[in-house]
Amino acid sequence: MIRSIEDVIQVLQEHGIELCAQGDDLHVDAPPGVLPRDLEESLKEYKDEILPILSPRALGGHQVAHVIWETEKMVIFADPEGRLWRQVHSWGMTWPIIGSEKVH
Repeated sequence: MIRSIEDVIQVLQEHGIELCAQGDDLHVDAPPGVLPRDLEESLKEYKDEILPILSPRALGGHQVAHVIWETEKMVIFADPEGRLWRQVHSWGMTWPIIGSEKVH
């Protein structure tokens, strides 16, 4: 029986189930028929606690889905919606990259 987020993690590990955050949703990667019903219900129950653990980092108040390019001075990244952003580390500021197509 699942009673805590620790129990959720243990069941995921026992069944070899991978979990990741995709924006505000949880994505479960499990072979067909492996996801226990009580785990599915617990993921819904503990979603708000699990997402921050799995969520990618944020820069300048924008969630980072993946980094396109990074140096010591700056980083270019895509947010979960595919918009591109640039942050200059020394300035601590983030700007959208105007005219860029969304990346997928």
